[in-house]
Amino acid sequence: MRHDLSSWPRTLQGGIALAALFSAAQRVHEIANGRSGRISDEALDKMLRAASIERQPDDWNALLPEPALLLAPLERAVELLRGRNPERQILMYVLQLIMLAERLQQQHAIRTPLETLLDRCDSAAPEALADIYQATISKLGHRIQVTGHPQTLNDPAVAAQIRALLLAGVRFAWLWRSLGGRRRHLVLGRRRIINTLASVQGQLQ
Repeated sequence: MRHDLSSWPRTLQGGIALAALFSAAQRVHEIANGRSGRISDEALDKMLRAASIERQPDDWNALLPEPALLLAPLERAVELLRGRNPERQILMYVLQLIMLAERLQQQHAIRTPLETLLDRCDSAAPEALADIYQATISKLGHRIQVTGHPQTLNDPAVAAQIRALLLAGVRFAWLWRSLGGRRRHLVLGRRRIINTLASVQGQLQ
């Protein structure tokens, strides 16, 4: 069933954006550790398209993956925030992506060329998005250190996928912030975040 996100309350829209952010971070963690992961190719393609081609924030149904595809990442996010999942690296990636979105908002010298490159981009291919990430986001003064199997991380195709997903993650973090989300909420206001994600789950099931 297709959900019309544009009609959802602002709080639940933020929950979907946060779920997409967790989804990107989860996929980075899985790829870096040589795992196929739980995220479908369809959801992965949607994430990358959101970072490149379809970037209009008022077009919710095009901007984010089909919400039903985010049920598994939603469950993982709730587990992590409740401290019931040992893969804490995913949460660390989420917090770092939010930090990058904060820095991006402050640095017009990076944001302007990023917007230009994305406007010119007509492909959701990981290699194209990885190049954009390296030309812009990687210059924000904070590099995300992805941990995993060295042999896997040294594969150029894997490195491109990871950078493309990090770019998508920054996009979702920016969107979540535009809806009132803040990094401190994941540290000091977890109960409220968990309740919001639970509400989103209820809407999707």
